[in-house]
Amino acid sequence: MDSPTALAIDGRGWFLVKERQTGEEFFTRQGEFVLDENGYVVTPDGFVLRGVSGFNPAQTENVLIDSTGMPAGSDPRASMVSFRIQPNGDVIVGLSDGSEFIRAHVLLQDFRMPANLRRILPHIYKSVPEAEAIGVPQVPGSNGLGWLKTNVVEVAEVRWTVKGAFQRHDPSVQGALTVTGLPTDLGIRGEGFFVVRDPATSELFLTRVGFFLCDGDGFLQTYSGLRVQGFVDSSGTVIGDVIIDGAGAPEVSDPGSFFVGFEVSRDGSVWVMRSDGTKYVRAKILLRHVVHPERLRSEGNGLYSGVSDAELVDWDESGSSVGLIHQGAIELLHVTRDLVNDRREIEFFQQGVLRRTESETDLALTGRGFFVVRRPFAVEESVTRRGRFRVNRDRFLVTPQGERVQGYSDPGFTEIGDVKIDDCCKPSTSDPNSTMVGFRIDTEGVVSIDLSDGTTYSRAQVLLRDFAQTYSLQALGGARYRGNLEARPSGNMFPPGTRTLGKIQSRALEVPTRPQRLMLPPSSGVQLFITGEPGGSYLVQTRVTNRRWVTIGRVKLGATGEADFFDVSNRKRSYPAYQVIAE
Repeated sequence: MDSPTALAIDGRGWFLVKERQTGEEFFTRQGEFVLDENGYVVTPDGFVLRGVSGFNPAQTENVLIDSTGMPAGSDPRASMVSFRIQPNGDVIVGLSDGSEFIRAHVLLQDFRMPANLRRILPHIYKSVPEAEAIGVPQVPGSNGLGWLKTNVVEVAEVRWTVKGAFQRHDPSVQGALTVTGLPTDLGIRGEGFFVVRDPATSELFLTRVGFFLCDGDGFLQTYSGLRVQGFVDSSGTVIGDVIIDGAGAPEVSDPGSFFVGFEVSRDGSVWVMRSDGTKYVRAKILLRHVVHPERLRSEGNGLYSGVSDAELVDWDESGSSVGLIHQGAIELLHVTRDLVNDRREIEFFQQGVLRRTESETDLALTGRGFFVVRRPFAVEESVTRRGRFRVNRDRFLVTPQGERVQGYSDPGFTEIGDVKIDDCCKPSTSDPNSTMVGFRIDTEGVVSIDLSDGTTYSRAQVLLRDFAQTYSLQALGGARYRGNLEARPSGNMFPPGTRTLGKIQSRALEVPTRPQRLMLPPSSGVQLFITGEPGGSYLVQTRVTNRRWVTIGRVKLGATGEADFFDVSNRKRSYPAYQVIAE
């Protein structure tokens, strides 16, 4: 691997890396490091390599490669032109005046029992007492530590643990994370539970099932309406129901901007994005653990009561969690069939990719909102995001089923009704005998008509409707939905680009993004929890009576670098011999 920051450890030891948001330190042997825009040495996941500076070796800090600390004899105008990392961890920086100096030293940590390190991400591990750390981080080559090799990366070794599938009933058992892509799906890597509260009784429950939704008021909740707990303010002082909305924006943001999305970082911080590009922490989801998980009582659907009996551990002063949160992933081991069935009843409206077309009446939405359509002379309306429209012989803009698109039907944008594309209502300055020769629909939904005399005027405007709880929309078939009261409609229709509504892209269609279909593990057998190279393919083998190894299945690791494999042929609680090898 031709990169000066690609490092491998020849011998014992682990690189020390730091999670920037939480400040927590972790360990890895995967040395596929790169330089970020500020000159820090980081992993592909953004963890910063730790070491000491060449001019302050008493303090562990992030490894930064720049010209800071150049020797007194160097030209003060000199800049960094090269660097290299020595086998003993010295980071040598070359300056433009030809001089060199030691900018930093990479450190390694050793463990007596490294197999007990707790994996929290592909190649990233957390220290636990069972791993038995040896002293403090030291330079490579000292006290039995290995030396560094550059331009090479250690190939990850597949790890696996085996347990009976019956152990899924233990609420603290950890399973593999399945990537779903839904922003409100949250998975836990490590110990800990989400804490959820019944808003009617204030009773607390614990769960590791991160099937969540945001309700119309922004509360992050379970499918049954229990609210997720954490810090509800950006300062991290008030604990309560986590709200994800545009409140609490910093003063530097545009007062006219609005909430457009959110991200959940590994430490549970909820980052809100506004339409002006402002990004800030709105809340923080916290994880907790209990002293006696065996005292928790199952309430079904992965939910547990008996929190006080299980002795819930208090929040610590920093609010740090006992594990990391992965957005867009789910730990299926604790998911029940009822929850999967509930999920199949829910419509998750995510922004899909746009596909260009040649039709002016093909309309795609870039953001929230729905087109409103209505059958001729009918009162009831339905909504859709499928913008494959056409102009019928009566010049109405309609769906393939003949439903008429709703909006302002007059050039003055005062009357709500069926959108029509014709040369009616021409301006008085145009030729009375002119005819329509073309039309277009802009990003705000305005329908502009081109007349044969060169006049262009606005004939109508497509409007949109939004819903606070889109998951409550009732499916009618054909990508149409009934905007029932449970979905909390916005009331009036509004022009695209206003409020939190998206805009319209003509000559394009949205390709919907469908959530991954989730398949539950079998209810019996033996489970192998396999971790290794993300995307890697492995063979699972078991030993038969004549000591031959027989392949019983294949497994491909996902983006999280892990997967569950179940040997359903073994229905007992005893563990036969297994091995997992690269395919």
